[in-house]
Order: sequence, then structure tokens, then C-alpha cells
Amino acid sequence: MKKVLFSFFFPVFILFTLYLPYSSAQEYTQWELPEDAIARLGKGRINDMEYSPDGTVFAVATSIGIWLYDTQTYQEMALLARNNNGVQSIVFDPKGTILSSGEHYQGITLWDVRAQRLKKTFQEGSAMYRGMYFSSDGKTFAHASYKEIYLYNIVTGENKHILKGNQA
Repeated sequence: MKKVLFSFFFPVFILFTLYLPYSSAQEYTQWELPEDAIARLGKGRINDMEYSPDGTVFAVATSIGIWLYDTQTYQEMALLARNNNGVQSIVFDPKGTILSSGEHYQGITLWDVRAQRLKKTFQEGSAMYRGMYFSSDGKTFAHASYKEIYLYNIVTGENKHILKGNQA
């Protein structure tokens, strides 16, 4: 009886041992992809996405943070995250070196894309950020909250001006 059990379970054990590394090593981005899909990007709920101006980086804003992908391979380069609230919106500066992210109740964050780290944060305005934009020369950053538009000097981080909307 022992010999019969051994002769049955030993080959099954060997098969599982040989097969398991290949099945678990498969990248999650390739699991059950629809036909003609290349990869699955981002983890968490996707809120926004943006290509860098030169097209080399693809950024995905999710409930976890910002995932940066190399556009040649679509492999993850980095996860930029600073809180648990997730990122609602993102935008690159004209050179593609700074990525701005808007997080509800956490302000606006500027990220250094090359160094993959936090550069500056801005807290002014309401908790709801309606839009973020860089000037064409990349020296001024603007973000809109509920009733105001804030303009910043990117180099100094100084608030240059506040444009007030309708107060009614």
C-alpha cells in the first residue's frame, strides 16, 4: 500500500515542483489579457494617465500612487507615492522633467521624474483640485481649486498670484 501511494504521489509532487516556478513567475501584467492587448498597467483604481512630452515615460495615476512606465517596454520604472488618498490627476511640464500630481485633501505635489522623488508640495486652495497646468516655458505652474487659480514660480515655489473667481 505504501508503495502504491508513493508511486502515485511522487510523480504528482515532481510535476508540481517543476511547473510551479513557471506559473507563479509569470508577470501579473500578462495574466488573462484581452486579445491584442500588450500589458496591464497600474495597480489600484486608475484615475488619470499622461505621456511625457518626449514620449519616453507613461505615467498612470491610481488609488495607490503614480506608476511610471518605460514606453519602449512598458515595464514599471517607479511608484511615486506620499499618502494613502491616491492621486486624482497628473500633468507633465513641457520638458518632461517634472510631474505634477493632485491629491484630494493632500495638496499638489511636484515630482522630479528623473530622480523619481518628491520635489515640492503646495497646500493652498480647497481640497478639490480642478486642473493643473504648466506655462509653455515651464517656469510657472497653475492649479485651480473651487473658486481660485493659484500661480507659482517653479524655481522658488513662491506663490506669484491668486486669481479670484466669482464669489457668489
